Amino acid sequence: MIYNVYKNISNGDFESVKTRLLDLDDLILQSFPDKLTHQARVDESDYLVLNFKFVEQSKFRGNLAIMYEDLPGNITFCVGILKALDIDGMRLYKKEVIAENINVDSLRNRILELFALAIQKYQLWSVEDLRSQSPYQ
Repeated sequence: MIYNVYKNISNGDFESVKTRLLDLDDLILQSFPDKLTHQARVDESDYLVLNFKFVEQSKFRGNLAIMYEDLPGNITFCVGILKALDIDGMRLYKKEVIAENINVDSLRNRILELFALAIQKYQLWSVEDLRSQSPYQ
């Protein structure tokens, strides 16, 4: 049964897009097996989202995601990354939208390029980069 939580997509489109996202999930995991793993969530079937965590977390925690934007008129997605570090009871983090307003076809065509860019940014961000964006500093 479909549980569509969005305002701007029909149940039929939801199912179709969900299937295409699952194909992207496979492509991403095959293309970046040493960098990313799928981040499963209990409510995953309810959303048009793919979440990945970084294989090498060391002291940092991170997430790379494809998210449905739920805007009227078009079915579009954004790709974003987050890197976080907990220090002395505070969470420092940096997040960035890598791309937005991308339709499913463009997403499929550009996903490896976008994910490579996101992974590169994640690897380059330092503690100071996280500190500069966090609201606690």
